[in-house]
Amino acid sequence: MTIEHPDIPAARTAGYLFKGQAFHLVAILGLFAVAYAFAAPVFTGGTWLGLTVEAWFWLNAALVVVHQVVVWLVFRGQLGWQVMTKIFGRADMAVWGLIFMPMLLLRPVAVLGVALADTSTLALPAWTTLVLGLALCVPAVFAMYSVARYFDIPRALGGDHFREHYRRMPLVTGGAFATPATRCTATSSSGCGPSHCWPARKQHSPPRSSSTPTSGCTTSQPKNPTWSCCTATASTARWGHRL
Repeated sequence: MTIEHPDIPAARTAGYLFKGQAFHLVAILGLFAVAYAFAAPVFTGGTWLGLTVEAWFWLNAALVVVHQVVVWLVFRGQLGWQVMTKIFGRADMAVWGLIFMPMLLLRPVAVLGVALADTSTLALPAWTTLVLGLALCVPAVFAMYSVARYFDIPRALGGDHFREHYRRMPLVTGGAFATPATRCTATSSSGCGPSHCWPARKQHSPPRSSSTPTSGCTTSQPKNPTWSCCTATASTARWGHRL
């Protein structure tokens, strides 16, 4: 069976590779600066798994940057030069999944680390924070269910960068993808995903990461090779951008 890959001549240029990245760099530095300015005064000195709350803060920041940079290079490199396919052949998407998924799973763990290392910032009863945390889990679980039920994992991992048939698929309009906001401005898995399940504990505001830098928005713009919904967030701010 012949595999048809996206053929986008415009993507095979340095200009396309770096398009928009200067803004993203300035934005992420600014967001982290603001997040740290809010968070630093209330660092409590608490720890979890031997790491201080400040260490967990910067671990969250590092994961955001590494995740987005890797996705940027892989997606743009694949669209322009089929880098992953040339190296791994038919296993390109499987290898990408092995790269992407650990980074994705580490991000909610890092968020949880901040919450567990700093449990005294907000003067709220434990049951209140538990209820709030469980409430935040609802959209996260719904988003993950919607990805599996209506979207499928390979497509969510950015399949439209690897296989042409994903680019020809119709819009996803079921589950969390049903609203105009999630279809046109950001992926529901990014906006409601597990990294937004910000903690059943008391905590301050470190850089929150909205999970998956996937190709979810390609469902809204299946013919647009530049549209991916990777997000970089610090504190409570979220920036959706084009990769």
